[in-house]
Amino acid sequence: MSPQHDLMSLPNNDTTPELDIADRFSELSTENSNNNNESATTNTIENGTYRGIEKTPSPCVEFEQALAGSPQSGILVDTRTPKEYNEAHVYNAVNVPLMSNYERHIIGLTYHKESKDAAIRKGWELFSPIIQQFLEGFEMYREQKVIYVYCWRGGMRSRIVTNLLRMNGYNAIQVTGGFKRYMNDIVWKSLNETFPANYPPKFIVLFGNSGNGKTIILKELQKRGMPVIDLEGLAGHKGSLYGGVDTTPQSQKMFSIHLYHELEQLKDSPYIFVEGEANKIGNVFLPDFVYAKIMGDLKVDIKASIETRVKYTRAQYCTTGVALENLHD
Repeated sequence: MSPQHDLMSLPNNDTTPELDIADRFSELSTENSNNNNESATTNTIENGTYRGIEKTPSPCVEFEQALAGSPQSGILVDTRTPKEYNEAHVYNAVNVPLMSNYERHIIGLTYHKESKDAAIRKGWELFSPIIQQFLEGFEMYREQKVIYVYCWRGGMRSRIVTNLLRMNGYNAIQVTGGFKRYMNDIVWKSLNETFPANYPPKFIVLFGNSGNGKTIILKELQKRGMPVIDLEGLAGHKGSLYGGVDTTPQSQKMFSIHLYHELEQLKDSPYIFVEGEANKIGNVFLPDFVYAKIMGDLKVDIKASIETRVKYTRAQYCTTGVALENLHD
């Protein structure tokens, strides 16, 4: 198997691009209408202003440092394609993609059919005309003290963007290891090793039949400043037979990312309120230690009259015409 290189390799298990042809023609139309402005940028590339920035080392920090610094004084920027970002991304990160889904596919084909150098040349051929447009996407973040930049593995994409931003007056820093390290060494490791070994807060678990207002109670507790994790909210599924109605399900990765950060933020609390769940909510699975705490920590049985349950069920599920149609289906 050929080694993967971050700029030109395809996403994991991604061999067929999902192309939005209308969007691509729109991009081409925009490029053609801006040819005069872009020619100046292209000449800048040809004259060497940005030449070699894909190889130039950039200032770097570990993901732990970026996560600690981003809420107070900086922002995390994901330079991967929209498709990669939508599948899963770092908590609170924004997407400013270096290339479109289509462009990454083309670069990947060039790498696999020709060579790494040919793929890099193809990348510059696609990117050079739109550098100014790309930089304009960062204007709203100019006041940020630090821009933490990451890609899939902390390789070429994030290095190019970091160096490009620094050359244009931004305080940008590349995050080493990229999204791959974030998932493996921070999210998965915490959920599967660190937290199971030592997670002091006791769970106060609300059990009871569907429609008895458990979610409403959790939201009210949260309003009052109590430590709460809404597992169904994180999963994008209401947990019951009709749990997928009128919701947007999350992927396992995004559910795990949000759950990790909520658990991390509340790890010094003496207790956390959660709703009683099975080990699977919709299409996502709970970490084993979370399910064990749900089963083994303090349980509170919530009861309500049949009239109240009907009222809550109608309020929760019969919200729109589409939701009613889904219920009938």
